[in-house]
Amino acid sequence: MSDNSSFDSDGPGTTFHAPLSHSIPKLKLFGPAKHCAGCGKKFSLIRLKYNCKNCGNVVCNRCSENRFDLTRFGHFNPARVCDICCQALNISSMSRNELCKLTTKTLRDFIMAFDLPRKNIIEKSDIIDIIISNRPMPERNEIYFRANIPIAKPENGSNDDGVANGNNSNHQGNRSTYNTSSNDINENQQFRNSSSSRTHASQTSNHTTTSSQPELNNNIPVGTPSIEDIVKNKYNVSKLSIKSLKEILMENRVDFSGIVEKSELISKVNRVVEATKEELATDVDALSDDALCKICCDAVQNCVILDCGHMSTCMDCGKKMQEARNECPICRETIVKLVRVYRA
Repeated sequence: MSDNSSFDSDGPGTTFHAPLSHSIPKLKLFGPAKHCAGCGKKFSLIRLKYNCKNCGNVVCNRCSENRFDLTRFGHFNPARVCDICCQALNISSMSRNELCKLTTKTLRDFIMAFDLPRKNIIEKSDIIDIIISNRPMPERNEIYFRANIPIAKPENGSNDDGVANGNNSNHQGNRSTYNTSSNDINENQQFRNSSSSRTHASQTSNHTTTSSQPELNNNIPVGTPSIEDIVKNKYNVSKLSIKSLKEILMENRVDFSGIVEKSELISKVNRVVEATKEELATDVDALSDDALCKICCDAVQNCVILDCGHMSTCMDCGKKMQEARNECPICRETIVKLVRVYRA
């Protein structure tokens, strides 16, 4: 049986392994499909319809040139898969060293695509540990991945050979950010070098714009210093490791999700440092009672309690309150999260 003729059934084909380790993806019908789920281009005599055997979507021949071993779904021979599924399958089978060559964003998008646990992620190695510890991929996560693959919006103005007459970039924005270039592995072999170059350029720029400021202390102690120690000793934040930067932001309840560049982390930590300087320099006696922490009365209110949204304490008292009673002192609702705010 030819490859094209076997795509109309919901099964894995004529030959397969048993027992199956995962439920077989249901293949979507050809009839209702007018545009490729991968690129959004209209199907034609040249742009043929095929099913991706990993997710079941109807895609064109150009978006499904890849073949992959899907024995867990019962396929004896390498099966046709779309570009998005191909990269997911490749990452799922990579060694730790190969995963290290990928960008942090690619790895993070992968665990989000499969709804893998994302709590307490500080470094790139934490994401890699999560990927490796979830091998083979649990069926629940496989099903989540299939159900949430983005479908490209139909592209208007395509001619018969599949080349768009208009702007060809529209459908690219509709694709998942997880679907990176097929050359991702080769391009990211220089991940550390390129990141280092960008960080160095950012530090050089920062040095130029802040040359009039006092000289910073580059003698960073072992471990992660507190924000108060950074202010007191004038430590150079750019000399801290990525792990230390993230730990400082976590300690001060500052969200850094989605950040992949060290320069962005440095910027956020510097903002916390400047806010802390202003708070330490504030004359508490001159403040109104409404601006003071209701617990210690010695610091500025800078802690918002979620989910209720009340703000009545400083961050230090908020942390102690969360550890002791874990409830808002105003409405007694359970504290879900503490968020630090900065006054204008």
